[in-house]
Amino acid sequence: MQWYVPVIQLNFSALRWLCLLRLGLRLWLVLFVIFASGAAHSFPFGGLLKGGEYIHQSELVTGAVYARDIIKGENDAPILVEYDLEGNEVKALGEHSGRYADTRIMSLTEYNGYLLLREKVENLYAQKFVLLKRNAYENSLLLDQDGNPINKKALLPDTLFVWILKQEFIVPDENYILLEVPVDPYLSPFTVELNTLRSLLVSNTSGKIIYTRFRSF
Repeated sequence: MQWYVPVIQLNFSALRWLCLLRLGLRLWLVLFVIFASGAAHSFPFGGLLKGGEYIHQSELVTGAVYARDIIKGENDAPILVEYDLEGNEVKALGEHSGRYADTRIMSLTEYNGYLLLREKVENLYAQKFVLLKRNAYENSLLLDQDGNPINKKALLPDTLFVWILKQEFIVPDENYILLEVPVDPYLSPFTVELNTLRSLLVSNTSGKIIYTRFRSF
């Protein structure tokens, strides 16, 4: 007959409590992670959110949005208006039609800048340049100093007059255009203070000044 001697005696009651203790610790750990994640995202239970999810929060806001727009007259053309230095409307000049149809608004500073550039170029390249109107330039055959035709460069869209080198000074494959302007090149630079005259209406075909004002358009 053989006798079996117990080596380890299991206490099932203690084992059950041990399992419950481990389960409780895990539960507390999960709750801690949930609340910590929620606090980090500024949302209660934010840790329950999956990646890419978003909780929409709406808020009622009242107000108004303003935008500038072009005001047109009876002829469906923009209305030209003068403004003072504070941006207040002073005078309505009329529609951008009729006498003012083919004009552009330009500051006196910009217009005067073209005239000053013209003086600088003519002094720097004295007796070496030719002044051409746009049509004359586009319809002419240009030759370099060797007598070979050159590949003419396209002018800027608003160019009315162009200064180019004379043939004897045009080197093959080198720049020959000295200056392009959209203004009347025969005027002298303004000597009045630039603050005296502020805005101009300039003809798009001749470059001449059609209208001058002490204020802005």
